[in-house]
Amino acid sequence: MIYEEGDVSNNTILIDVGLQGVKGVSGLYYIETNEKSCIIDSGDPKGAKRAIKTLREMGKPLPDYILLTHAHWDHSQGIPNFRKKNSSVIVFASEKSIDLLDDQSFNDVFKKVPTTNIPDVNPLKDGEILDLGESKLRVIGIPGHTYDHVGYYDEMSKIMFAGDAIGIRVGDKAYIPPCMPPFWDESAYFHTLDKLKTLDIETLCLAHFGYIPRIEISHFLDEMRLFYEISRKMMTRVIEKPELEALLPKLIMQELHLEIPQMEVYDKKITLILGIVNVFRRMRGKDPIHVGHLLTPTFVGHAFDGFKISKSQ
Repeated sequence: MIYEEGDVSNNTILIDVGLQGVKGVSGLYYIETNEKSCIIDSGDPKGAKRAIKTLREMGKPLPDYILLTHAHWDHSQGIPNFRKKNSSVIVFASEKSIDLLDDQSFNDVFKKVPTTNIPDVNPLKDGEILDLGESKLRVIGIPGHTYDHVGYYDEMSKIMFAGDAIGIRVGDKAYIPPCMPPFWDESAYFHTLDKLKTLDIETLCLAHFGYIPRIEISHFLDEMRLFYEISRKMMTRVIEKPELEALLPKLIMQELHLEIPQMEVYDKKITLILGIVNVFRRMRGKDPIHVGHLLTPTFVGHAFDGFKISKSQ
């Protein structure tokens, strides 16, 4: 798996936009043809600003289209910043996403994440083709993570942009289950994994974070299924013994033989805060922590919330 930003193909670029100021956690894909340019997802507000800056530094035009994989805030909330810089940009999403984008209050489950409603989005149906000239993107429903989740399959280059449908990998050392609130559907997720295996995919692109070449795709999908099944056992155990909830990220990492990754940051405020925290930790004889120790428990906590919601329905 390739985790670095840069060229994915001759007309597709992965841009590391970060998530809440942390590098290597979230990306968007920029596609440029002889007729149109587009991005897959918009990132969060800070990420969108970073993407706009990166595109300008590369001498690339801002996108004509924004194609959303689903309505979660970290994929949709960058849209206002793109619209400020290019008022003619056209936004597309699944027809199932339109109401969720128009009322982003469902994202309140992520706690303290400010959201802006996203109106004026063009609905797409499963199987519909978006013609970009040299690239033609087919909309493919891949629900589970959310019921509105779609992927975009480039029929020319055989690249599949899968968003969050499979799960989160931060390098080879960390995994976050895909069961984010509030619409997680386990059976749909397993169906999506099976569906992706039937497609003729040359490159499988994830929003969080990186892309997988053909030779690794089948193994990757099997591994992500296994990782989820093991994580499900851990989360079920914590539901039965709530006192273990604070230990859930550690339990999952240990069971999967992974570890919390050390990540870099874009946001200098995070570096400053961590520096202060680590001064006090050293004074108390404790080991210093890095941003991965803060971000991983947050993500796992959200996944556990989604898992609990699905079990209560």
